[in-house]
Formats: sequence, structure tokens, C-alpha cells
Amino acid sequence: MRRVESKVGLKSRLALWLIDLSGHLTAPLNHRGFYNLTKRIGLLSSKDERVLMRLNEDSVYELLLRDPYWNRLVHQSFKYEPEIYHFFDLLKGQKFAFVDGGANWGFWSVLASSATFGAVETVAYEPMPATFAFLQRNSELNGNRFRVVQRAIAGQAIKDIPMTASADAEVSAVGASIAAPVADRGSAVLVDADGIDQVLEGLQSADPVVIKLDLEGVERAVIEASEWIDQNDCLLLFEDHAKDPECEVTQAVLDKDWPIYFFHDDGRLDRIESVAQAAALKTVANRGYNFFGAHPGGFFDKLFASQMETR
Repeated sequence: MRRVESKVGLKSRLALWLIDLSGHLTAPLNHRGFYNLTKRIGLLSSKDERVLMRLNEDSVYELLLRDPYWNRLVHQSFKYEPEIYHFFDLLKGQKFAFVDGGANWGFWSVLASSATFGAVETVAYEPMPATFAFLQRNSELNGNRFRVVQRAIAGQAIKDIPMTASADAEVSAVGASIAAPVADRGSAVLVDADGIDQVLEGLQSADPVVIKLDLEGVERAVIEASEWIDQNDCLLLFEDHAKDPECEVTQAVLDKDWPIYFFHDDGRLDRIESVAQAAALKTVANRGYNFFGAHPGGFFDKLFASQMETR
């Protein structure tokens, strides 16, 4: 179990123990079923029970014990988005800046800004008010070492966009979208968006930039709208969800003639050269898959290429 930094009651201690046990039991199945188990176990705690988890020596992360999207972090060996872990491990000792688009509660922003990964310049964007409050809290708990912005990222600056989460979304509102039809979702919240080039031009660091685009439906539009990414050394860490068999986001990056790389959960690295190849990797229907599009000939492209040669 990860180290808990906050005081919890008896029922919550039981919940923590059961979540950790569930992690051990589901580990041989690649944690299949872990989410549903932790969702039920979380009901042992009060609705607003918060737990502060230790992620590494200088990083903590606050979560709701009832939220199964994040409470799985209780189990030490559970890797949230393991492909990004592999990528961050590759970046250890390297200089880069990090833009966390669709940051949710700030997990990757906390890690990128930690000493383990060089305390790089990190900016986290999250438009949903309740979700942003958790993001801001996690920034404060880590000494405000990364900047938080309560806005979405879009192709261009827009005001008052209706943003919704699905009716059955967890408290973390993972999957909130400015692209899905409002009529098919829960109640809408009006949010503002910064244009992607406005976001990137505002960075202080001159280091190569990792741009994480988990924007729930507008990734392709953002990639196609940006002039900055064509003119600067950067990497697009983008989600291509299994619910999109056409792999539209991957296609948008391929259309730029950018090399795309993919980490398997076990750390194996592949070069993606076609939509068909990307689609074949998306085997779990309700999962988003992270791919890495590198500016041709740039720092990240060379880094990945060197790894391909040694594997």
C-alpha cells in the first residue's frame, strides 16, 4: 500500500486495506475488475473522505476514497497510465517543459514538477470548476510548484463553451467533454478555452515541450489548428480512445508526417506507421490509449529512435 499521509477513521482504514487487497488479487489479471471492486469498497467511507497519498519523496496527491478512478492509487503496484510512466522514466535527467491539457486532479502535473523528473516547468489546464478545485488543492499541497489554469484548451480562444460530464460520471468527472452533444449528457457548465498557440507561447522555458492532450473530443481540432507545434521542438502526448475505430487523432498526427511511438504496458516500444496499426492496439473498448507524436528530427524523435535501436 502507498503511504497514507492523512488521518483516517476505522471504516476508511478498512476500505484502504480492502482496496490494497483487491489490487493484489487483480494484479495477475492486469488489474481487470479492480475499478469495479474499488468503487464498491469506497462506499465504506464517508462521501467526502479525502486521503493524502505519498507518490514519491517530494510529492503527495489528495483523492476522494469513494472515487474509483483515483482510489486505485492506494495499491502500490497499480500503474495509472503505465505508458506515460515509461515515457517519464525515459525523460529522467532530460530538460523539458510540460503542458498538462485536461489535467483533472493533477496527477501527472504533480509528478512532472517533482524533483524525480527534474522539477520542470509545468502548466495544468482544467476547466470544470469542481475538478479544478482538486487540481488547485494538489498544487497547493505540493508547494504551488506547478501553475494551474481554469480553462479548456481548444484550437482558438473561445468563451462560454458548454461542457458536460456523462450522467453516471464519478466525482473526478473523467471524460467531461466540450465536444459531446449536450442533450446526451448531464447538466452543462459554461467554460472558457485558451487557444493552443496562446498556451504554448506563454511558456517561460525554452526547453523542448511535452504537450499532453487529453481533451475528450477536440484533440484533432487542436492539433490541426496549431502553428506553434509545427515550428517548435515538441512532443504530442495524445489520447486515442478505443471508441474511435477510425483513430482520427492518430490520423491527424500522421497527416503531419510526424513519427508516432507507442509504449505497451510492459514497456515495449513500437513505431506506429498507419491507422490500422494503431487501431489493432486498442483492444479494450472503454479505454483511452496514449500515443506519442514527435516533432520530426527533434529531441523527442531522436530519444525514441535511440530506444528503438537498443530494444
